[in-house]
Amino acid sequence: MQVNLFIYNEIAKTSFLSFSDPPYFLSWLSTAKMNSMIQLSQAAKIEIERLKSKQKTNTLVRLAVKPGGCSDLFYDMSFAEVAQTSDRIFEVRGLQVLIDNQSLKYINGLVLDYSEDLMGGGFRFHNPQAIATCSCGNSFAIHQESIVNGQ
Repeated sequence: MQVNLFIYNEIAKTSFLSFSDPPYFLSWLSTAKMNSMIQLSQAAKIEIERLKSKQKTNTLVRLAVKPGGCSDLFYDMSFAEVAQTSDRIFEVRGLQVLIDNQSLKYINGLVLDYSEDLMGGGFRFHNPQAIATCSCGNSFAIHQESIVNGQ
């Protein structure tokens, strides 16, 4: 059983943080190792744990990149009870995150944050490989030459 989460993609790389974002995220981001496959802010970890607590015991977090959306690709987060043979499991801030082999090449250096504003809360993705995002905030594009193969 998979439960999709409501996802916000970054609207523009230069504006993915707002004045309402907690200052701890700014200091965390500046010290994050951007050469790691994926980074989670403390706020993202807390929200994922909250959502995960409503699932069955030992549920795993799945992060994928799928074709579609206004700018070619979009992020998909869900919960999974088992890992597939094409999945790699990453330990990120104490959470086990499943990423399929096809998605690995699109998310190297990805920073996942969670924030709330007057319109509600949502996950925000900052992908250093993204060259464009859609105004809908749900999809992104990258140069095919810049795809990083997952190790």
